[in-house]
Amino acid sequence: MLKKLLFWPLLTVVSLTSAQSKKLYGMTFRGGIIDRGTLFEYDYNTNTNVKKIDFTGSNGTNPAGSLLQASNGKLYGMTEYGGSFNNGVLFEYDLATGVLTKKYEFPATASGRVPTGALIQLSSGKMYGVTSYGGTENKGTLFEYDPATNIYTKKADFNGTNGYRPKGSLMQASNGKLYGTASFGGNTDNGVLFEFDANTGILTKKVNFINITYGSQPVGALLQGTDGDLYGVTNDSGTEGWGTIYKYNITTNTVTKLYDFEYAYGTRSNGTLMQTPDGNLYGMTMYGGAHNQGVLYQFNPLTHLFTKKIDFYEIVSGSIPFGSLMMASNNKIYGMTYWGGNTSDGTLFEYDPGSNVLTKKYDFNNINNGRNPYQSYLIEVTVNNSLSVHDQESVNPADIYPNPVKEVLTISHIDKKLHNSPIQIIDGTGKILLQQVIRHEQEKINVSGLIPGMYYLKTEGNVNRKFIKE
Repeated sequence: MLKKLLFWPLLTVVSLTSAQSKKLYGMTFRGGIIDRGTLFEYDYNTNTNVKKIDFTGSNGTNPAGSLLQASNGKLYGMTEYGGSFNNGVLFEYDLATGVLTKKYEFPATASGRVPTGALIQLSSGKMYGVTSYGGTENKGTLFEYDPATNIYTKKADFNGTNGYRPKGSLMQASNGKLYGTASFGGNTDNGVLFEFDANTGILTKKVNFINITYGSQPVGALLQGTDGDLYGVTNDSGTEGWGTIYKYNITTNTVTKLYDFEYAYGTRSNGTLMQTPDGNLYGMTMYGGAHNQGVLYQFNPLTHLFTKKIDFYEIVSGSIPFGSLMMASNNKIYGMTYWGGNTSDGTLFEYDPGSNVLTKKYDFNNINNGRNPYQSYLIEVTVNNSLSVHDQESVNPADIYPNPVKEVLTISHIDKKLHNSPIQIIDGTGKILLQQVIRHEQEKINVSGLIPGMYYLKTEGNVNRKFIKE
């Protein structure tokens, strides 16, 4: 994300002479022409899946995470292995050209290797991520990558005391700090929750996970709920021994266990929770449920009510989901399973929270589109079908103000053709955070609940504008 400068001259309009469409992008851990993974595009309007990239070793192998759409419009991601040292790569994918470029190869050194999860971009424009191995004690690192200069910098080492083997993504909370988890280490070797200050470069262990008390082996990324607390899941322990849902208060530095997973209702969650506009949290487990193939569940953070919504089952829906869910702009939830489907290579599915219906949309089929998506989620991207993107066009700075904004963002001079259509605010990963219907030529959106950083304002009029939330 960009630095906090006078921002309006940098507003970007994606101006199209032909139609745009919204599509989902994701990756598979295996499959493709040499079974080392793929990057694919899924169009939920036409239900078509197109393989865009085969990972072949030189450009990376086995992506175990998700993509990020950066402030320059390009997609960034990582693979666990491949590259010259077979320790993973950080890559850039250009939507306009369809070209994947290897930007950094993780060496077998103290700088970190075997990256997992997704990258996060801050308002400085720099990206942050973690590796599972490497560092001074080979227990993982936290790193910074600057896409403007292509410079990689190790920022912190995991050493056991502050955790080791981080496998999820980082997130930025409302206080501007980055938070994440490591599956092992800490006082009890059951994992830790940590805080990283990008301004000072200091990593601080905040929580030691304790078996029954909180659960152990925290996984996935943390989610900041609308109440300001951070929500996450553990993969093990708790009262039943199958993992937990917990929350962390960044102000009081306290952890509260909210739910113990039970076999009949799903066990061993491996992804990140997501929150829908009604305030409910949704997630998936890998195992348990009616068929021991995982479940899709809903959790109310206010009442602590856990509701199993869907039992995953082989060909019908797919089985053993290792990743996370996302909500697209059509208000449907999308996710993937690792196994199952007609080919046993995994599935891509759609879930309607209103009707509680899950529909298998696509069966992964190895060479054609990849197989076994792992520790991943889909992101939504507005794609220009003519591949013609024009930046830095003349934009009236009064159209969107103030920018940067603290509380209320005003959008003026809205074309009447857009009335009764949605206007959305999304983050750099493609997640829709706020949405409302356009009724007038000027609309106001309360963004006070967003954490500081860069966001995108999108309409069906093919306008894509950036703004900074202070």
